[in-house]
Amino acid sequence: MSSIRTMLCLTCFAVGFTTTFARGQAVPSPAGSYDMQVRLATLEQEVMMLRNQATTPSTCASPSPQGCVASCDTACGQVYAGFEFLFVKPHLKESFDATSTNLLTGVMTLIPYSFEYDLAPRVWLGFETRTGLGARARYWQYDHRDNPLTLVSDPTTIVSAQSITVIIPDNLTSTAPGQTLRTSAGLEAQTLDVEATQSLSIGRVDAVVSGGLRYAKFEQNFGAMLADDESILGQLAWLRRFEGVGVTVGAEFRRPLGNSGLSAFARGQGALLFGSKDLERVDYAALPPVVRLEDADEVVGMGEMEIGLEWSRKLALGDLFVRGTYGGQLWTEAGAPTLTFLGFEGFGLSLGLAR
Repeated sequence: MSSIRTMLCLTCFAVGFTTTFARGQAVPSPAGSYDMQVRLATLEQEVMMLRNQATTPSTCASPSPQGCVASCDTACGQVYAGFEFLFVKPHLKESFDATSTNLLTGVMTLIPYSFEYDLAPRVWLGFETRTGLGARARYWQYDHRDNPLTLVSDPTTIVSAQSITVIIPDNLTSTAPGQTLRTSAGLEAQTLDVEATQSLSIGRVDAVVSGGLRYAKFEQNFGAMLADDESILGQLAWLRRFEGVGVTVGAEFRRPLGNSGLSAFARGQGALLFGSKDLERVDYAALPPVVRLEDADEVVGMGEMEIGLEWSRKLALGDLFVRGTYGGQLWTEAGAPTLTFLGFEGFGLSLGLAR
């Protein structure tokens, strides 16, 4: 710093001496000397400012991952995407596939549905600005059938399948030994969320709160057939379908566990949907053979919760994360043969990248 000051003094002295000599003055006046000192101090301050700017990293006007130049008040941020391999199993409250009645004891046994853990993928795409405000779209789908059921009646056992549609009951029941009842059921559910998001920090916990709209569609179908060795004796089928849109809100939390890149993860979300419902029961051996309810107003509540662990690492392509979770969903519009609740419980493995 002393060398810079010395150079500035010599430069100012040379400029002043040359000027006074050209004007025919021998020495500068006291006023000129004071002006020179002020000028010297100003130059020192400018040099110090330039030096600080050169050595201090700037958080503004720096290239963002998207290739734009972002200042402190611009909206440049990051784009992120992810895919989740989610394996879930449906749980239907107090719902059953068929019944078996022992004529000797008078005991009727309700046989529940037999669904397995199947793949129900989830995918999302989002954008977040440097202020933490962003937007996200997320899609999830489940579409599988249960394990088919086969029951055979004997001299002491009656087998049956039931349906209750719009409080009108129906059943398909064996009438003689050796008759075979076969049933099969399917579930299809999908959700699409379009949300605004806001990232924030609460101590050592990183959180993302969200709110927006959810579209959901649900369809549950069932089919039963009773036959003997020679012919089909009867068939029963029913269908329940819902489609609606409503408000959804949610929150995600991450808490780092040391410096290994591992974090505890938790997420919760709720939705209230309004839409229309269709019901249909078909049994041509019954009166009436077809019972149908179309385009009826319906409201559905939904809730989701999951917990797990997340590992992240910064790479040249962006920020990579791998997440393992356990959780489930609850739907209030499902169940069979009466209307109860439906839950999806399962395990997920997610992969994502932010750039």
